[in-house]
Amino acid sequence: RVALRRQDRQFESGHPDKRPPGRGLFVVMDYAIYILFSQSCNKFYTGYTQALGNRINEHNAGETTSIKSCIPWSLIWKTEMPSRGEAMKLEKKIKARGAKRFLADLDINFN
Repeated sequence: RVALRRQDRQFESGHPDKRPPGRGLFVVMDYAIYILFSQSCNKFYTGYTQALGNRINEHNAGETTSIKSCIPWSLIWKTEMPSRGEAMKLEKKIKARGAKRFLADLDINFN
């Protein structure tokens, strides 16, 4: 049910990740790549979106079924990429390396 409500809300509100290509004016929206951390589960979550604040709220509202057992999630790191393809490449790189090691490579202390 939650997934259906989320899907309906995305299409009604024109969720940035689900919008069809626009017509007329060309608007460039960056994609945010982010890493979240849950102290309750001691786990990381990596993702990308065009609406970071909204996406984090969705995670903490339990709308992402695979990680809802680890609520609350805290934003540890983020960066922006100009295209979806570049965001997907960086997300894949982070997941392959592991978020904890990726952050250590950047000398970022998340505790």
